[in-house]
Amino acid sequence: DTVSRAEVARLTKLTRATVSEIVAHLISEGLVEEVGYGSSIGGKSPILLSLAANSRYLIGLNLAQDKFIGAVVNLRGEIKDLVEFPIHNLDGEQALQLVYQILDQLITKGYHPLIGIGIGTPGLVNTREGVVVNAVNLDWQNLPLAGLLEAHYNLPVSILNDSQATAIGEYVYGNDHQTDRNLIVVNVKHGIGAGILINGRLFQGDGGGAGEIGHVVVREDGKLCRCGKYGCLETIASAHAVVLRYDEMIQANPAIYSSLKDTQIDLAAIETAFQQGDPLAKQVIYEAGAALGASIANLI
Repeated sequence: DTVSRAEVARLTKLTRATVSEIVAHLISEGLVEEVGYGSSIGGKSPILLSLAANSRYLIGLNLAQDKFIGAVVNLRGEIKDLVEFPIHNLDGEQALQLVYQILDQLITKGYHPLIGIGIGTPGLVNTREGVVVNAVNLDWQNLPLAGLLEAHYNLPVSILNDSQATAIGEYVYGNDHQTDRNLIVVNVKHGIGAGILINGRLFQGDGGGAGEIGHVVVREDGKLCRCGKYGCLETIASAHAVVLRYDEMIQANPAIYSSLKDTQIDLAAIETAFQQGDPLAKQVIYEAGAALGASIANLI
């Protein structure tokens, strides 16, 4: 986490004078600080520099699960404050108002200066324009989210598909990801999506839809999806779909599962039943796993 001016010059191939000038400006801005001396290989010991992690703050939002999560982070991505709100099937305008509520709460925490807001949202996103083109689970279509928030908070706002944001996070903060390698991160929870990095760079495809495997049809005679198609992967392998399918099978077999008929079924309960060898749980999980496996194979 520390580096000398000479090492920066070597890595960037800039002259030492240019590096010294840039570093002086960064120190005057409070972004970089001198933190001690390195070992000498002859001559004066070099002064070591480090990023002043708490000199600026950003807000990050994750809108992709069954709860909205907001965090204040510093320049190293370290979480300084965190808030969570369950969404309870909120969508449309109510979901948008919850975004404002989270941002209002984080901004009043007193972290200064705040320099921007980054948002990971489900659905098809036009990153350049800051528009959520279609997020079926939130019932957002052509929502100019970045523009609305920038006008309200007077801060720059960046919006990215949640799975693409997850892939970047894994690439930056995960272990041993080489800069020229390819990487796919698959998100499976409330919805299903994938983020793709090729040669270390985010691949969004035409229109930003690369990796949107949750709305690829895997069963032509399947259930109606919120996107309007039948048999999408999300209708079989998402957390919501697994819970719904298991509950339906219980209701269809009241004689066998009378004790569970009025029980609140969630993913944890299904996992427990699966581990105990419950045949209905095994059937649901195997169906979901087969559909997900086929989709990932096609993605690869």
